Amino acid sequence: MAQMTLPVQVAPEGGYFVDGTGKPLLFHGWCAGPLLVAVDFAEASRFLDDRAAEGITALAVDLVSASGAGWRASRSGGYPFDGGIARPRDEYFEPAISFVRAARERGMTVFMQALPLGSRVRLDPRRTDDSLGCLSALLDAGESGASAYGRFLAERFGAADNIIWVLGGSDTTPDAVPLLRVIADQLAAAIPGAIIAAQGRPDDRFFEMFENETWPALHALTSYEVPHQVIREERARRPDLPAVLLDSTYENEWGATPDMIRRQSYWAITGGACGQFAGSTLITPGSAPADAEARSSMATRDHSRALSFLEKLPWWKLRAANYTDDLVAGGVGQHWGVNTCTAATTAERDLAVVYVPTSRPIDIDFSKLAMGQYIVRTFQPGSGDVGPARTFRAAGAWTIEPPGDSDWALVIAKDDLLSSIAEERG
Repeated sequence: MAQMTLPVQVAPEGGYFVDGTGKPLLFHGWCAGPLLVAVDFAEASRFLDDRAAEGITALAVDLVSASGAGWRASRSGGYPFDGGIARPRDEYFEPAISFVRAARERGMTVFMQALPLGSRVRLDPRRTDDSLGCLSALLDAGESGASAYGRFLAERFGAADNIIWVLGGSDTTPDAVPLLRVIADQLAAAIPGAIIAAQGRPDDRFFEMFENETWPALHALTSYEVPHQVIREERARRPDLPAVLLDSTYENEWGATPDMIRRQSYWAITGGACGQFAGSTLITPGSAPADAEARSSMATRDHSRALSFLEKLPWWKLRAANYTDDLVAGGVGQHWGVNTCTAATTAERDLAVVYVPTSRPIDIDFSKLAMGQYIVRTFQPGSGDVGPARTFRAAGAWTIEPPGDSDWALVIAKDDLLSSIAEERG
């Protein structure tokens, strides 16, 4: 797996991130929402070790959490506040600071949900968290309370260079946005180079709520249906801002099948995202069954396999291709649907990546690529199998058959980019 050198920053040209050496960085993330509240430091450290072994480079975690009865106490530090957010308790936040340090030791960036304005409980009744309480607390605090909380966060976490602050959530309301700006202003003023993300409602578009805001350095997207459409619209409207698919359907949620979970990763990269976060109710402490002992799952293995695939490609050069009248001449499927075939190409049209969410043939119009000869290989996200190399010239349309009975990807490049994976699998 690729190694990341901290700290990270937005690339000078925008649209993606680079690590401390200037190398393009694809966030290979995991949603661990209630981790800081649900477990002690030892168990959180074990969780970090497991994810690091799978190539995870980023974790999304909730710094605080609220239930219908009020703030939730952590196993390490008790309650986060003495009442409202203007009165934080140091003993709650100290274990979180230790967790951030432990994540850095493993080369991980923490997408820190400072005050998560969202809840999955209305989407999945098995979940008991109700972060609508965080929204109420923010609105009750007003500008002075939001400012005090922002200053506190900057003072306590300002020395950490592996945090990306996430403000907002799936229940963000218009009246919350000015208060989020107050928190962002405090973080930016006290932490040089602070990276702050804006997260809105599921399947929203950045410009619907945050267009007039200057503080977000990226848009942290939430989408439970067709993330490829949301991502491509976000990238088209604001190409200067990186887009990360921060939250989507989890493993073991709503009857999701493994291929449904995989779609999110491959739709994200072909839509122009620079990272995607997976999740599972089977292994993440706080959402996993009480008697669960699993430390990995099919979702974690598929997610790691996606990273092995993507790190062979210059993914940061890819831009979403049109659904019609472009590279994929046949087999696109339902536009903006769950069976949509998506594609991305470089500006020079010397590389293309195509993702097909079902087992079906597609027609590729090679004349849409730059002149010359191309090497084509298929890739199966569910197994990691790579098909044999085939050679085509940039002329005419050809039908490419699926390599198996599930979702598949296609890489069309001047060089044989997947040859090392093919050799490893022998």
